[in-house]
Amino acid sequence: MLQVRVLSGVPLFKLIMKKLIVSTIAAAVVCSSALGQELEPGDKIWSFKTGGWVTSPAIESDGTIYVGSQDNNLYAINPDGSQKWAYKTGNGVHGSPTIGSDGTIYVGSWDQYLYAIKPDGKRKWRFKTNGTVWSRPVIGSDGTVYAGSWDFSFYAVKPDGKRKWAYRTGGWVMSDPAIGSDGTIYVASRDSNLYAFDPDSTRRKKWAYKTGAMSISSPVIGTDGTIYIGSDDTDLHAVNPDGSKKWSYNTGGWVRASPSLGKDGMIYIGSLDSYLYAVKPDGKRQWRYRTSDEVHSTAAIGNDGTIYVGSDDSYLYAIKPDGKRKWRFKTGDQVRSSPAIGSDGTLYFGSDDGYFYAIKTANEDTVEAQPAEIAIDTYAGVMIEGTVGAQYRVEFKDKLDDAAKWIVGDVITLPESPYLWVDRFKPVRETRYYRVVLVE
Repeated sequence: MLQVRVLSGVPLFKLIMKKLIVSTIAAAVVCSSALGQELEPGDKIWSFKTGGWVTSPAIESDGTIYVGSQDNNLYAINPDGSQKWAYKTGNGVHGSPTIGSDGTIYVGSWDQYLYAIKPDGKRKWRFKTNGTVWSRPVIGSDGTVYAGSWDFSFYAVKPDGKRKWAYRTGGWVMSDPAIGSDGTIYVASRDSNLYAFDPDSTRRKKWAYKTGAMSISSPVIGTDGTIYIGSDDTDLHAVNPDGSKKWSYNTGGWVRASPSLGKDGMIYIGSLDSYLYAVKPDGKRQWRYRTSDEVHSTAAIGNDGTIYVGSDDSYLYAIKPDGKRKWRFKTGDQVRSSPAIGSDGTLYFGSDDGYFYAIKTANEDTVEAQPAEIAIDTYAGVMIEGTVGAQYRVEFKDKLDDAAKWIVGDVITLPESPYLWVDRFKPVRETRYYRVVLVE
């Protein structure tokens, strides 16, 4: 009999941008706990040294952290801060990795390739574009991998690494794509447009929403289907699912960070005017917090509502939901990496000083007391126990009633039993129900 257990998810986050620095690899771990220090929230647990500035991480369900560096490497780091392996590409790794349901890690490089790396650090395949792959890949429900390139094109790549289709925009595609609940793919280009693509249509493009300047911000989708994105026109844009403008909020500088959504629908966005903004779903500002330099980092939100964000002033900030500072942690250079939060509350992020940091965010009793709910930018999953080698269809719906239809999320060949399947296709913001069906 097939058994399914719903688990809490694993947060995955994005990245933004920075200068090019290439140097030799020098990996080392400095662990505060090993020195016998009593750690408080905001203290460093450990740091991992690379040979270049560090991008934004992705965290696997077993606690392995994947992160790229401008020293050309994709690193796999154990939860204790030790190196598991490193995969060397032909140039700097700026983009944040994405983890597939089978554990494959997808990441782009300045060498113009999109890579698929096995969990053991061996290459599965690589896909050649004609420009830097800055974009963090996303994965469709059928396993298609979507990523942009500086060759002006947005690519759909089959699970075997072969090209499925490509759409040429009018500028570099530096934005990370996002996939809506109906399968629509959203991505921005430096040609000032936010694009919506239908993956099943021969025409591909559904619509394009024109901002007032180029955009390297990445779109985020609200629970009602609203798409939020920043632009160099200094605005945060809210776009309806049909491509029409809902509203825009003007900041005092270019908006190159990507929005983050709170559980209450609050939109958090950094600006190059040095502020982190909290904007309500109606487009009105709730508050803003001033750092001492530009904010390129995309915020991460803890279970208790704390907002974590980096600044070019070299600090990683922890901001309370009311906009007041909780604490800040100083690194040796700009923090443009976007943080990620582990299942134990540990905060992970990179800095342009070449280090990747693990920071304590709360006391253990605080972490355990947090409600076992699925938080924003968290991907849920199910534990499947069945026949190894058999095919299973994972289905979901957001309301557990007869009127709601079950939606196919994935079809897998069970590699082992039990097996953790992670719903990485769409962040879960409210309750989601799953079932697993044996494919006859």
